[in-house]
Amino acid sequence: SCSSTASASRSTTTASTRPAPWSKAAQGRFRPILLTTATTIAGLLPLWFGGGPMWEPMAIAIIFGLLGATVLTLGVVPVLYSLFFRVRFDGFRY
Repeated sequence: SCSSTASASRSTTTASTRPAPWSKAAQGRFRPILLTTATTIAGLLPLWFGGGPMWEPMAIAIIFGLLGATVLTLGVVPVLYSLFFRVRFDGFRY
């Protein structure tokens, strides 16, 4: 129990002075993930609107599956991570 208390106090002082490596990684990957999602969806829109009876449902499934996965990955997962592991996102910038 002593080691967990020491590591917890060390992590709070380190977090306040400089950003954690995972925070810098998240900041660097946020925009590319959104741009990749947007371009993939934009590329599938013609297939949705004029792809015929077989391709339209497939395009719809891919578009909304990709949107749902992006929202979960960039929104829900960081929130749950911060709740479960008590991580603070005070200095986080997009």
